[in-house]
Amino acid sequence: MIRGKTFARLVLIGLIVVVGWAIVDTPQGWVEVRKGTVASAVFITSRVGGYTRIIVHDNTGTGVVWVFSTFGFSSMKKGDVISVFCRRRRLSGWDSCSLQG
Repeated sequence: MIRGKTFARLVLIGLIVVVGWAIVDTPQGWVEVRKGTVASAVFITSRVGGYTRIIVHDNTGTGVVWVFSTFGFSSMKKGDVISVFCRRRRLSGWDSCSLQG
């Protein structure tokens, strides 16, 4: 028989896998991204030296994420992986992150 803590861990791992798959499997759409400020993003894939790779996710329903830049515009699809710097990590998996080029 599985102990309570072990069972809880297995359930949590299962939820993370299901949620991660749902995010990766979302329909593709275009998001306009400007480098420099803050965008909402989800699905952390790795963390190296304070920099994190995440997948862009539109949570506004508009299909557009605006990020200010003095360097101009860049277009990305939802699901593209970008390098960002995250100051805090929330338990829900959502972060506010600054784009780093």
